[in-house]
Amino acid sequence: MAKPQSDLLYKKIILDLIAQDDHKKLLKTLSFDQLQKFIYELVNDINITTHIDQLIPLQEQVKIIEYKFSKFKEQLSSLCSVYLGVLEDEKWSNYLKSLQQMFAESDLNERNLIDELKALGAKPRKNKNIPEGLDPGLKDFLESFKKYFGEYAVQIENLRSGQLTSQTFVAFFQDFLASLEKYKKDNSCYEMSDIERLVFMVCQEKPELIDLYAEKFDFWLIDEFQDTSPVQDEILNHFVKQKKQFIVGDPQQSIYLFRGARSEVFIGKEKNYKKNKYSTSHLTKNYRSNPELICFINDLFTSVSDSFSAMEPRSDDFDKSQTVAEIAVLPTNLESDYIEENEILYICQEIIKLVNDGVAFDDIAVISRNNEFLNKVSVYLKKFKLPYTFSSGKGFSRKREIIDALSFLKFLLNPNDCENLITLLRTPWFFVSDTQLASYLQNREKNVWQTLIACEEKNEVVADLKTLINETKEKGILDVFKSTLIEKEFLSYSYLYDPSGKRESNFWKLYTLLRNTLKIPGYNLLDFIENLEKDFEIEDGSNENESSASLEPNCINLLTIHASKGLEYKYVFVPQCHRRPYRKDKNEKKLVFDQCLQAWAPSLVDEDGKLHPSPLHLQLGEYRHQNTVAETDRLFYVAITRAERKVYLSYTDKLDKECWANYLTRQDIFKQQEYTIHRVTGLDESFPELKQKAQTSWQLGDVLTFNEQAPARMSVSQLLSQNKTASDLPSEPNDTVLEDQLFSTSFGTLLHKYLEMLKYKPVLELLGDIESKTLQRKADMIQALKFVESCQSPPLLELIRRGKVEWGFQLIENEQIIEGQIDMWSVHQDELWIIDYKTGSAKYTDQAFKQLNYYAKAVMPIAQNYSKVNLAVVYPLQGVVKMKTLKT
Repeated sequence: MAKPQSDLLYKKIILDLIAQDDHKKLLKTLSFDQLQKFIYELVNDINITTHIDQLIPLQEQVKIIEYKFSKFKEQLSSLCSVYLGVLEDEKWSNYLKSLQQMFAESDLNERNLIDELKALGAKPRKNKNIPEGLDPGLKDFLESFKKYFGEYAVQIENLRSGQLTSQTFVAFFQDFLASLEKYKKDNSCYEMSDIERLVFMVCQEKPELIDLYAEKFDFWLIDEFQDTSPVQDEILNHFVKQKKQFIVGDPQQSIYLFRGARSEVFIGKEKNYKKNKYSTSHLTKNYRSNPELICFINDLFTSVSDSFSAMEPRSDDFDKSQTVAEIAVLPTNLESDYIEENEILYICQEIIKLVNDGVAFDDIAVISRNNEFLNKVSVYLKKFKLPYTFSSGKGFSRKREIIDALSFLKFLLNPNDCENLITLLRTPWFFVSDTQLASYLQNREKNVWQTLIACEEKNEVVADLKTLINETKEKGILDVFKSTLIEKEFLSYSYLYDPSGKRESNFWKLYTLLRNTLKIPGYNLLDFIENLEKDFEIEDGSNENESSASLEPNCINLLTIHASKGLEYKYVFVPQCHRRPYRKDKNEKKLVFDQCLQAWAPSLVDEDGKLHPSPLHLQLGEYRHQNTVAETDRLFYVAITRAERKVYLSYTDKLDKECWANYLTRQDIFKQQEYTIHRVTGLDESFPELKQKAQTSWQLGDVLTFNEQAPARMSVSQLLSQNKTASDLPSEPNDTVLEDQLFSTSFGTLLHKYLEMLKYKPVLELLGDIESKTLQRKADMIQALKFVESCQSPPLLELIRRGKVEWGFQLIENEQIIEGQIDMWSVHQDELWIIDYKTGSAKYTDQAFKQLNYYAKAVMPIAQNYSKVNLAVVYPLQGVVKMKTLKT
């Protein structure tokens, strides 16, 4: 059930219940709009382990206020102990003593603390006779005190009246839940948010069903455990029980607080493991980033919080001359459309410098907290003719090209859908200006489409649409849909705006889904569109259903921090470090739930019908704020650790409170013994020349027109086999030969896997792993790894550690897409090495070098700083290397 459906259902149930005599009185204290919001929030946010009748008791609310009062008392006591003994100013001494007397009375019943504070009079004026720090310290104390105890719900009498309203609401909500559950059960209609709840209910009520499923597995491997919520952890415990389990995660990268994930779940699990003396290990070595950059990251984040632990560089080979971080502070441009224009220009300036130095576009990433800033960056990259790809984080159904295409399809199905027709007429393919629409529709008596038909002689777009509607009767809707969008250059413009080809791929995915839908008996396109639009809510915040491009060109990567997780780029820009990295919590929720008390509380309603946060709101607001700040620091960590070589951190001269730039302005945290950082202010004077170069280089090329005949795709092996003669081809194998071939293939695959792992793990560790397993030809595999370790011509182990392993590619040649996967390529001492491992006979070496020639064509355009290209076929089982050098 999609959100629009659930909203209508909730509203219908509320209206039915309010009509009953037992619940009419609730509208005396809550408006219908407030009641509706209460219901929506409680359904979506209350913990699934909680019963609705667990309303927080009045005494617990009072305890929260008393606890807060005691904390203020401790803060005041600390101030007085520091300053009262040394104060010579009589007014200040008397004021502090009066405050102490006010806090001496602990009973908060029938007290209005704000009135008592006003009765003490204003704080004395600051003067030169008082110690430094007293005035700002007392000022902060009084502001915090007034803010908290000025809240409506902090008055005990207001709490008592609010408790009665809350109890009335509990009875209403219990009936609401019963009606909602009955509807869902009767109609087999559930929401995504129900999945965890239903699984949890099965765990509690039908544990034998969980056991039936769980008994199939003897071992559980749970990855990304730092993104687990308390409820998910409890569900997992029901499945795993006493079975062996292997849990992997990094609490420093827990960045899904908004989905319910809690880093403390991972930390608690680790403590429990240690308590029970289970095996735990910390993998601290970072193989992604250069050692110098790791030292910079360690200095930065170990000073931010104790929750960050230092990483171990992959080697001690530091190059202090390398600048690992550029920290830029830019003046705010208030005259521009974007106040961040100088920051965006700085990013473009540095990208242009990198490209001029030979850096590939796809080695560069701009990683931001949100898509809004990335959209602005894309505007400037487009101005400078710099190619980019934008991972917006939206699901397939929310892509702009899919929305536009669906609006045309819906029009062909139902031209009288007025809202959809207006959407279609706003697209570039069937555009009618608002001025023209207003003139056509000014005095309309019929619906939009019928009114526009009368104006078809005045407007070509309307005439075309009418013709297309008529063509569907002869050709069918799907043929008209496809041919029209091709003729309207829908695909060509998609390529212009997105040279990665993702927009075009998304269109063909949509068309394929449509075509397959029509093959299902009893299914139609209206059902398809309805179900696809339902998925809007399911796919929100995820691009996992987006189609991949057939060819990924060399483009600058624009993506959010959440979308960047798990990825890596040589050069990373992290902008807007001056921004508060989260939305300020304004206690907007109408209801809140407390995990410790396992109870919930609604907002309180005053005599004028205005809502006020309860004491539980205020307490949890502070807790949420602390959690949010901690998570935004982890977001910063994730963003910076995407970089392999260098990170660019920028901010403007106007800093928000608690922003990341506050960490960067501190000089004391950067030791710089193993690295160099560079601080800049403003743009380079040479930027105009850089801009000129950007506008004359790196053209995207002519817009491609659609070719009905797609280029053929084949692997390098298939391409080479086309050129073989009959004598080159092997004879039909008998059963014995076939069995040997199958074993050789599986052995070769496993050996390739171990050779790939040499990039990340020491040879001794891999040898120990092989020794511990039961493998055929174990001795051969050990001998092969030892050969690779000892080989110096070429230095295979060093090439593997520095290079790319199992590297996939695609290239176009003779109107064919040639695909392949290179075992390893690397640049060493200004020489490019392209290497292929073979576990078979050396008599096919010539064929292997033909493969390597194609591999070289794929690698050479993107590899950097090489003077020679070497091809090598390695036979690790025979201890042989065959080499050739290409002419460049």
